[in-house]
Amino acid sequence: MPFKKGDTVEALDDAFKGIVLRVKENEIIVADEDGFELSFAPSQLIKIEEAIDYNTYTDVDMYKSADFEKKNKRSKSHEENQTVVEVDLHIEQLTDKHKRMPSHQILETQLATAKYKIDWAIRNKIQQMIFIHGNGDGVLKLELEYLFNRYERIDHKPADYRKYGLGAVEIYIRQR
Repeated sequence: MPFKKGDTVEALDDAFKGIVLRVKENEIIVADEDGFELSFAPSQLIKIEEAIDYNTYTDVDMYKSADFEKKNKRSKSHEENQTVVEVDLHIEQLTDKHKRMPSHQILETQLATAKYKIDWAIRNKIQQMIFIHGNGDGVLKLELEYLFNRYERIDHKPADYRKYGLGAVEIYIRQR
C-alpha cells in the first residue's frame, strides 16, 4: 500500500499513531501527536481512515488535534520563565489500545515514552519536565527513577505536592 505525505498511519506492532511527513524508498518518516519524528519501514505501518485535524507542515512543524493537545501541556515557570513540559504517563493518555495490553507491555510503553520525551527535551534544550506517573503500586515510579539515573545530566525530585500529589516527578536537565 503506497503511503503519501499527510496520510494517517498506525504502527502494526506498537501503540503509535501519526501523520506521514516524508516518504522515501524504504523509509516512512512519521510525526506523532507531539511532533516527534520516527522512521518506519513501509511494512511496519498501516494507513487508517481517520479524520485528524492537522496543519500543513514542514519537517519542523507539529500538527495538532483536540485529542493530542490535552495529552501534554506546556506552561511557563514563574521562577525561571522557562518552558516546563508535562508528560502524563497514564496509559490511557498514551494509547487507545490499553485495555488489551498486558501489564508488562503497559510499563514498557510508559518507559519508552518517558525515554523518548527525555531525549527530545535534551535535543531541544528543554531544562525542566514533569512526568505524571500517578499513584499505584510504585512500579512505574521506581522504573522512572532508574531511567533518570542512567542520564548523568538529569536531576530529579518529587514534583510540587500541592499540584500533583505524590503522583509526579520533576526532572532538571543540565544542558551543555
